[in-house]
Amino acid sequence: QSSGLGSGKTPRDRSSNAGSRPGSAVKRLNLELNFETRSGRSTPSGAVPSLRDEFYGTGGGRGVSAAVGPPTPDERGVIIAPYPSDPTAVTASRSKEARDANPDRLDLDRRELSQCPELIDEHRLRLLNYQHNAITRISRLETVRNLVFLDLYANAVEKIAGLECVPQLRVLMLGRNRIRSIGAGLARLTRLDVLDLHNNEIASTSGLNSLASLRILNLAGNRLVSLGDLGNMTGLHELNARRNEIGDLARRGGARGDLVDPRIFPEPRLPPNLRRIFLSHNKIAAACHVAPLRDLGYLEELALDGCPVDARPGYRTDVVDAVSPAVRVLDGAPVTDDDRQGVDPFPSVSVPTGGSEVGS
Repeated sequence: QSSGLGSGKTPRDRSSNAGSRPGSAVKRLNLELNFETRSGRSTPSGAVPSLRDEFYGTGGGRGVSAAVGPPTPDERGVIIAPYPSDPTAVTASRSKEARDANPDRLDLDRRELSQCPELIDEHRLRLLNYQHNAITRISRLETVRNLVFLDLYANAVEKIAGLECVPQLRVLMLGRNRIRSIGAGLARLTRLDVLDLHNNEIASTSGLNSLASLRILNLAGNRLVSLGDLGNMTGLHELNARRNEIGDLARRGGARGDLVDPRIFPEPRLPPNLRRIFLSHNKIAAACHVAPLRDLGYLEELALDGCPVDARPGYRTDVVDAVSPAVRVLDGAPVTDDDRQGVDPFPSVSVPTGGSEVGS
């Protein structure tokens, strides 16, 4: 069943948080995410909130500034205060009652934070929500080493770093930040299951190939011209690369050509066990430009809507023939026998111009 890291013909993202308690969901972590809807437009309240619904509580505690007034707990029992020995830093703490009520989850979203606070007495924490702040650097996670889910959606993070102290992390949400390159900051996250990097400024996938256990990857809305070398990502089942600049899966330079630095754009290799790949709104102009997908024996779903190729006559038949007859879904619609055999489901009807009348 598709997690939807692009089900149908989408592109986009999400933001809000609401829902049930995270206990059982954090234990399951057999996530089936939905990063995008079928609208083709930005959807901050769509799809991924279905993921967050599994973990986040509702309402409360919005807009608390980290720099104003005496330490006063909000309705969630959270106190944001200056760090005692460094007035330029901040701490986050909770009353014992608030912490005991939700020991594994802490929501610090929409707090106008420009930095990660020092977390006090939160050693049982498993889910940490920092979304919709102005945090520029991931830091101060040393006291929450059992963290499983970290959400920094819609911040100002520029570099993936500071995560080596949370090796148990399974879900990392970094959509809508200012990340330009992936680098080596994910190397210690050997148990990572879901990674969301949509709507950043990433131009290369270098730094991802070591994540053998990663199952779902969202790279939509970046600056990729090539998927690069992802051949070691044997656990990856779903890849969303919508709204990039990819022109040909076989070319390391994608739409910009092959004359590129091989250290940045290595010879392309696709994840061997990929089941769903979403390439909508790229620069793919011909079915032959996705021919490398033929080597993927488990591929079930492909999306190319919004690419130049989808305006060509016989598009569906050409793509299915180029990729694999085993593909069951193209652009969100089931692949039919007509698609496989090249039969036009809406043949033109010729109108007689003369001669005998019908039925004569």
